[in-house]
Formats: sequence, C-alpha cells, structure tokens
Amino acid sequence: MHNGLLRLSEGPEKMTRQLGNMVTIEAARERYQPDAIRLFVLSSHYRSPATWTEESLDAATRGAERLRTAVEHVETVLRGDGPRGGAGAAPGRPAAHRGGEAAEPPGDPAGLTPAAAAAREAFTAAMDDDFNTPRALAAIFDLATALNKAADAAAKAGGHVPPTALAGLRTGQDTLRALAGVLGFRLTAAVTAEQRGALHRLARELVKEQPDLFDAAHPLLARLRGGEPADEISGDDLVALIAEGRMRARRQKDWAISDAIRSRLQAVGVLLEDAPTGWTWRLR
Repeated sequence: MHNGLLRLSEGPEKMTRQLGNMVTIEAARERYQPDAIRLFVLSSHYRSPATWTEESLDAATRGAERLRTAVEHVETVLRGDGPRGGAGAAPGRPAAHRGGEAAEPPGDPAGLTPAAAAAREAFTAAMDDDFNTPRALAAIFDLATALNKAADAAAKAGGHVPPTALAGLRTGQDTLRALAGVLGFRLTAAVTAEQRGALHRLARELVKEQPDLFDAAHPLLARLRGGEPADEISGDDLVALIAEGRMRARRQKDWAISDAIRSRLQAVGVLLEDAPTGWTWRLR
C-alpha cells in the first residue's frame, strides 16, 4: 500500500531526502514508542496526507498509552492484585487496592461481551470500507473505554466479582488485543533512548544531590559515578534505583524530596504508583 504524503508542516512540501526535511524511523523511535508512531500513521486515511508534528505525536503517545493501560488494568483485576499496576512493576510489589466504598458487583449482561461483539463488527465494517483505519481505531478506543469502566467496577468490588463479569473482562481484553493486533499494535512499551538518557541524567543528579537516599553498596552507583554512558545501563535499572531512593525519602518523611523525585520522573514519562508494600511504575 502506498499512503498519502507525509509532511513536516502544513503546506504542499512532502518529506523527501532531497529537501532534507525527513524524520527517519530510527530517529522517531529514539523518542516515541513504536505503537505511538503506528497510531499516528493509522489515524489518517491512507489516501490522505499526514502532518508530522510534536503535538500529533504526543496525542498518539497518549492514545497508545490508553490502549495499553486498558489491557494492563484488566490483567491486574483478573490476577486479583487490585487496581492497575504498571508494565514495569517491580517484582513482589503488587499495586494498591483503591479505597472507597465497594461498588455493586458488575454483571456481564450489561457489559463487555456485547461491547466486544459491537467493537469487532464496527472494526470489520471500517476495514472493509477502503481500509478506513481512523474508524477502525475509533471502534478499538470505544472498547478500551468500556474495558476500563468494567475493570474499575470490578476492582472496587474487590473479591466479590461474579464469574460472568470476569468472563466478560477476558472476552473484552482478548478482543481488544486481537483487533489491535490486526493493525500491528503490540500494546507494550519500553524505555526509549531519549528516556534512558534523561533517566541517566536524573539518577546522576540525585546521587550527587541526595547521596543519603541511596545504598552506598549499590553496584549501579559506582557505574554512574564512573561516567558509564546511558546506552550501557538498563532503563529499568535506572528507574528502580531512582524509585528506591524516593522510597527512602518517604520512609524519612521527607515528602518534599519524595514529591520532587516523582515529578521529575513524570517529566521523563515514567509514572510511579505507590502501594502498601512498595511501588509500581509504567511508561507514558
């Protein structure tokens, strides 16, 4: 398939090597998740031109995160761990149960099996209509919304979720994965090169500014102080080091430092979620 022209700004000029106004896949992947790039492309009909802008890619990033977290949310409920935890959750640190009054146990007759069937039908009709991926994506996002609502209700109900509701959650999750898979979405995320570089800088700054928050025997400290480059250190390891430093600040009741570290991580695209036994994290 040959898609419409890709441009860097509104106007007639398309991306070409001769003009030098190109964004390569390699450069894009250093900054954006593969699913976000794919969502950006598929959000326009293949016959229409598309404009590559930071705003459009940020919107695609949020959209890809919304699909990914819907699946993760359901997975957490089905495991019985409570509300949503991150794809990068630390081992042995289950997500916290949300507070509040228990909701009435959800039942599937008003829920996800019909929603999944409707999404599949709408998706198929859109794809049969000249590969109308924007409409197909709308069907997937409608199902993600229904999944999140049902998973929230199930999480609030705690252990009182009837088998029909759990079956509906599985059906909805399986359908979302299947339809997204047709369009090539993996519904996973990994630390990008840009994020890893930012995490590397943040870790080095925190180790220098707040040395008491880190175990002096931690093997990663020597690597950071020795100037080891970011591309040789795992992004997951950097997140874990920073998050453990934040946990030590919380244990010391230094809420200002704790909140500052969490905000600085969020600016990098890493979202920390506290739990009674520790923390989980996920990527934007």
